[in-house]
Parts: sequence; C-alpha cells; structure tokens
Amino acid sequence: MTEQEFQLARRLRIAGGLISVGLVVEAASLYALKALSFLAFAGVGAVLVALGVGVFLYSVAAD
Repeated sequence: MTEQEFQLARRLRIAGGLISVGLVVEAASLYALKALSFLAFAGVGAVLVALGVGVFLYSVAAD
C-alpha cells in the first residue's frame, strides 16, 4: 500500500468511528426519559454523525 492509501484508510476509520459513536449516543438517548436526552440526541449524537459524514466526504474528495 502506498502512503496515500494509508491516509485514506486512516481517515475512513476515523469517519466510521465518529459515525458509530454518534449512533450509539443517539440510541442510548432514546431510552432515557429525561428532558436532557433530546439535547444529547440532537446536540451530541447528530453533531458526531455530521462530523463523521464530513470527514468521509473530505477524505473521498481529497484523494
């Protein structure tokens, strides 16, 4: 593998991790019956998923 392929694989791994953590946060907040669970769902979970998608799109477009 070349250096560019290693960088692409690393960026894709980071993007997948961010999306996975965001989905776990969103799934966990669905079970909580508190008012702050919506803030965790929309604030933390959605931001992590959006960052993961952004990193994925950047890594695909940059190479």
